[in-house]
Amino acid sequence: MAKTSGGVRRAGKQRPGVAAEAREKILTVLKDIGEKGYSTEKPFIIGKVEKRMLEFAEKNGIKLAGKHIYMASDSIAHAMRDAKAEKGLAVSHGQLSKFPIRLSKMSLYYDTRTGNFTYTDGRAKYIINPNYERKINRKKKNVVDFITASKIKNMQEFVMQKYIKIEDI
Repeated sequence: MAKTSGGVRRAGKQRPGVAAEAREKILTVLKDIGEKGYSTEKPFIIGKVEKRMLEFAEKNGIKLAGKHIYMASDSIAHAMRDAKAEKGLAVSHGQLSKFPIRLSKMSLYYDTRTGNFTYTDGRAKYIINPNYERKINRKKKNVVDFITASKIKNMQEFVMQKYIKIEDI
């Protein structure tokens, strides 16, 4: 079997280019929204579901709809909407576009009330739904999906009983 450019993939590891490609797509969507008010970019993969999320889900009977995390233009627009910006809760374009690259270095929590996972770096939080129905290639499909992002006013939020911190495994 011939080796393709880019080297050999390691099992369980994300290709370095996936996060960089996702960052560029996020920036494209943000540019479209800024210029036109919407984007026609199709949902795209921002990375693989991490081992710590996968193992937590398996141990706790949480259904993960796939092995990849998706992001879509409507979710990006939701994260950047005017109402959030007016309250000072909208993340910057830089924060949002770097999320796929930085997520493995962030703290990860499970929200027992919503059933969502939350990544945080202490300044912002990024919400991931483990089983979200989304149209991909004109067909409805359940996927692990980025829902929204917000700035964090106070890290004490994550001390609340509804959050379970997922430690690195």
